[in-house]
Amino acid sequence: MHSLLVDVPYFSFTTEEVETMILFKCLFLLAYTTLAFAKYECGSLPPTFPKSVKGNRISGGSVATPNSIPYQARLVFKKMGDRVKLCGGSLVELKPGNGSQWVLTAAHCAYYAELRRVFTADEVHVVLGAHRPDEEERTQLKVDTKRIISHPRYDDVKLVYDLTLVLLKEYVIYNNEIRSVCLPKPDEPVPMDVPCFASGWGITYHGGRGSDVLRVAEMKVLPKDECRIRPEEHAIIFCAYGVARSATCQGDSGGPVVCLKNNKATLYGIVSYGPQMCGDARQSVKFAKVPAMMQWVQDTARIIDSTVPVVSRFEPKPSVTPGRVDVGQKDIMKDLPKIPTRDNVKDTPNNYKGSDVFNFIHRDSFPSESKFPDLEQIMSDFMSPGAGGMKGGSFFNSPRVFIETKTVNRLPSVSRILADIPYFPFTLKEIETMILFKCLYLLAHITLAFANYECGTLPPTFPKSVKANRISGGSVAIPNSLPYQARLVLEKDGNRIKLCGGTLVELKPGNGSQWVLTAAHCTYYAERNFFPDKVEVILGAHRPNEKESTQHTVGAKRIISHPRYDDVATVYDLSLVLLKEYVIYNNEIRSACLPK
Repeated sequence: MHSLLVDVPYFSFTTEEVETMILFKCLFLLAYTTLAFAKYECGSLPPTFPKSVKGNRISGGSVATPNSIPYQARLVFKKMGDRVKLCGGSLVELKPGNGSQWVLTAAHCAYYAELRRVFTADEVHVVLGAHRPDEEERTQLKVDTKRIISHPRYDDVKLVYDLTLVLLKEYVIYNNEIRSVCLPKPDEPVPMDVPCFASGWGITYHGGRGSDVLRVAEMKVLPKDECRIRPEEHAIIFCAYGVARSATCQGDSGGPVVCLKNNKATLYGIVSYGPQMCGDARQSVKFAKVPAMMQWVQDTARIIDSTVPVVSRFEPKPSVTPGRVDVGQKDIMKDLPKIPTRDNVKDTPNNYKGSDVFNFIHRDSFPSESKFPDLEQIMSDFMSPGAGGMKGGSFFNSPRVFIETKTVNRLPSVSRILADIPYFPFTLKEIETMILFKCLYLLAHITLAFANYECGTLPPTFPKSVKANRISGGSVAIPNSLPYQARLVLEKDGNRIKLCGGTLVELKPGNGSQWVLTAAHCTYYAERNFFPDKVEVILGAHRPNEKESTQHTVGAKRIISHPRYDDVATVYDLSLVLLKEYVIYNNEIRSACLPK
């Protein structure tokens, strides 16, 4: 009985207990089902959410009831020398579901001022469900980040467009302590006639230290004529003060200002900056106006959600082959394209002009009716209009290319738009070459991005016939000729391991998979299944004990054995392994088809 399900507890009983126990089991399963299908809509608040807060500010104001603000996030940015930068944030829902993978915070939080760059994703983690974030609480969930995307018009001097999207490494399922805040419609006005609240762990007095507990303050939104900012900033910034004419303080940055719209918490502001003296009643706090940047938020999230693999580094051939571009097959990633640098891309011959090559590529590689609906948005997000441009035909509507015409030693503004995009400065005389250089890059990434690896597609090296009669002692496979092959490494007690094979399978159409099939007896250990954190899967391997450029190692997130598996009779010997990440197909890693 005990091996029926991976993570459902079992109970033994005698014959006379059957009636009672059947009832007990039904109730247990009902409770489990009720929890699994509970619906937490964005902005839904627990009864403990404050109706009104008399405290005049977060710093020194009212202590929030634990877990009464379920959308509150804390972001920890790791600096050099074990220093950290702390900010607030908000878990937001960008498409309907039972969870979210997105956090909004301030762009100045994500900006590493000393190094003049945005923090990289591996330097940031997010804490959700916390009240005392410096302590271990059962409600807390710590999540690493996958991508940091600051608004392309963010200016760290003027502090305008002070907004950053953080993509979490995992999809966070809602519960009673962790839920998302609702987002306003693009360009929706900030309401002035409903209760609004700011929250955070900022310092409690000027010169003091951050609060140990989450605090909350009721805020009053100021009319435009009372908000002391430059006239052109009113479209993207609003002002507010605490109900006793005070403010948020250092450490609250990036945190939410929500207003109760139809009794749901809706995020209208991100704490941006305030008076130098905490508690200065003469000045209000400035907030990034979320509705003004909602279109960018929606477009960016949509593009990332629908993004297919792109190349981060490759070496184009000296000329373009009609019908295709040959690129290196390493470094495939599920991300937006990066602008290449001279260090990671070889240029094409200097006797080609950009417009000539571009027309040649368009004419021979893509029919005029080719459409890439997201490409223009991707380009506009990653490149600013400049002196460059394209002449002649193209396979996207209006390509815009950034051209830096200033001196080489000037840091161009584009270099800090996004965290992991290198820049390349060059002078006017190099423009033609660089247009050519970038056109080839974009073509290469599009060609690969839209490559279709259907389940069961096999490389030419797949064996047509094998004369050897068995695997042990049989024929050596040509490297990477079996792209669906997986190796499972299962860690036992005492540093012992168990090795098994597996198969990458596709359970729904897409450009990758997150599922591996193996035998249930492989995942069974000491009268239970292996815990997922004791299992890793190696894909793309030929010599799995060596480091190969084609290999991809992934942790397991869930082990699910067939409910009728019997470890004595060894029947229904099948396990599903859910991987921690979605694995994108490439030439060395693809799925096998499944029968009906």
